[in-house]
Amino acid sequence: MTEVLRRGIAGMKSVNDMPVKQDMPPPGGFPAIRFGRRIANTGPSGTVVFGISALVIGFGFYKVGQTNLESRALKAELKAARETLLPLLQAEEDMKYV
Repeated sequence: MTEVLRRGIAGMKSVNDMPVKQDMPPPGGFPAIRFGRRIANTGPSGTVVFGISALVIGFGFYKVGQTNLESRALKAELKAARETLLPLLQAEEDMKYV
């Protein structure tokens, strides 16, 4: 490496005085680079993924439909109960003003 440059002391006067050492390839050259496409065949194919996702989505639609039917039945039951009690509640309300 370079020596410390101080005034009056022997040594290199410049970095340009250093011997040139150029980076070269190793003897025999670098090993060959493998650049061919080698894609591992891991996981299911696109058709299988599409089929599974279609089944999951179909099952989701089925469950939404079943929940809608239950909700509609509960709303109908609540409406029937209110309609059954309506004459009684109306009679009580009318008694206040009669």
